[in-house]
Amino acid sequence: MKNKTTYSNKFNKAFKSLILLEGTYSNDSLDLGKETKFGITKRYYPHLNIKDLTIDHAKEIYYNDYWMVNNYDKINSIKVAEKVFHMTVNTGSRQSHLILQRALHSVGQRDIIEDGVLGNVTLEAINKSNSRCLMPALRSELAGFYRVLVASRPSQIRFKNGWLKRAYN
Repeated sequence: MKNKTTYSNKFNKAFKSLILLEGTYSNDSLDLGKETKFGITKRYYPHLNIKDLTIDHAKEIYYNDYWMVNNYDKINSIKVAEKVFHMTVNTGSRQSHLILQRALHSVGQRDIIEDGVLGNVTLEAINKSNSRCLMPALRSELAGFYRVLVASRPSQIRFKNGWLKRAYN
């Protein structure tokens, strides 16, 4: 029998809000992620039967492949950790961390290198930043990313409003 994973409270909260955004099964031919369920995509998990994916399996994937590998529990602010997690699910780790690093620059953390890596220096800068200032900067940078994505890939225009709503959430 498989051991049941114990998730941190911070992850549980972030996952609960993520699932409200991600919805259930979709197989939209224009979606860059291809077949998707709970935000888990065939593009990144080609070996999975996406249609039959359970919410418990999705939670395990998010915990191991997104939350733990990126050390999101080390982010003091639950709001910032949750936003960065949501960004990572939607844009990928590297892009999400670049967006975060740009947002840190805009709130005065000038020593951060924009390399897309969430290392100790970036974590320290996040935790030194005022989350009430960092959150709007994250939203703005994410919205800008989506606008550039749509401008460079016009086929994605149909997703723009949903992405912008997500950015400003």
